[in-house]
Amino acid sequence: MENQGKLIKEFDAETNGVMSLCCGVENGEPVVYSGGMDGKIKVWDVNGELKGELKGHEDTVNTLTIVGDDLVSGGDDALVIRWNLKNREPKYQLTARGAVNKVVLANSDSILATCDDDGQLSLFQMDDDKGEEIITFSASLDSLNTIEVHEEDLWSGGDDGFLRKWMGFTKFRSAADCVPECNIEVIENCDDVVMINILKVCGRVLYCGLGHREPLVQARNAVTGEIIGAIRSSDWCRAICPTATRTYTAYDDGSILFWENSDDDSAPFPSPSSLSSDHPADAIMDLTLVGSVLVSTSDEALRFISC
Repeated sequence: MENQGKLIKEFDAETNGVMSLCCGVENGEPVVYSGGMDGKIKVWDVNGELKGELKGHEDTVNTLTIVGDDLVSGGDDALVIRWNLKNREPKYQLTARGAVNKVVLANSDSILATCDDDGQLSLFQMDDDKGEEIITFSASLDSLNTIEVHEEDLWSGGDDGFLRKWMGFTKFRSAADCVPECNIEVIENCDDVVMINILKVCGRVLYCGLGHREPLVQARNAVTGEIIGAIRSSDWCRAICPTATRTYTAYDDGSILFWENSDDDSAPFPSPSSLSSDHPADAIMDLTLVGSVLVSTSDEALRFISC
C-alpha cells in the first residue's frame, strides 16, 4: 500500500550533507535542528525556512538530542557540546575518546551516554553549567553505531551484530560495573556481515534496523531483547522514527515505510505502508516528525514532507 507524501521543500546538500536531525521548540513554535558534514547545526521551522545556525563543531555532526531547554550535539571531532538555545551559543563542551556516533539522555535527565567508532561507551555528568566524564569503557571490539535508553537500562549495537543490554548503566563507576546483562546475536549463526545501524524504543518495543544481505527491521521486547517480529526491506535501514501513533523507517534506497502502532506488542508490524514523495531515491540517514511534517535527510538533500 502506498501513501503519497507531499514534498513541501527540498534543499540541495551535495556539498553540505546533513547527517542528523532533532526536533524542539523555540519561542513556543516547533523547530527542527539539522547537523551537517560542515560542522554546522541549522535551525528550521516546519515550513522549511532557515531560522539560524549554531557553530562550534569542526567536523560532521552525527547526533543531536534535547536536554532540558538545551541542545546537545556530538560529532566526528569527538566533541560533545551543550548549547544554550536562547542565544545559540555553546554553554560548554566535552571531549570524548573518539568520534561520537550517538548521544542519548538517561531518564535521570543529567547523565548522557555516547558511543563511538572504537567500540567505547562513555557516560557524562551533564549539569546545566558544566559537565564531566564519569567513565569510559570498551563495549565492543567493533564500531558502536547506536545506543538507546529503556527505563534504567541502555541497549547498544554496532558492526559486530550483537545487541547488548547494560542494566542500571547510570550507576557505572568502575570497570567491574561495566558488564552487559545480555549479549544477543541479532541473526544467529550467520557467517555474513550483520550490522546494527539504529535502535529506537517505542513503548515496550525495541526496534533494530539491520544491515545484512537480506535487510531487516526487527522488533524486540525492550526489557528482555526477545524477538517478537521482523519485516524484510529492499535495502539497509538507517533511520527509525517512532511516534505515539505511527512508526516510520527509512532506507538506503530512499524508501520510507510506516505502520500504525498496535496495542498488541506481539504484533508490532501491522500492514506496513510505503510513503512516497516526489524526490530522488538517495540514501536517507535520519528522520524526525514535527506535527504532520516528516523531515528526512541524506548526503544530497534535506526534505520537508507533509504526511
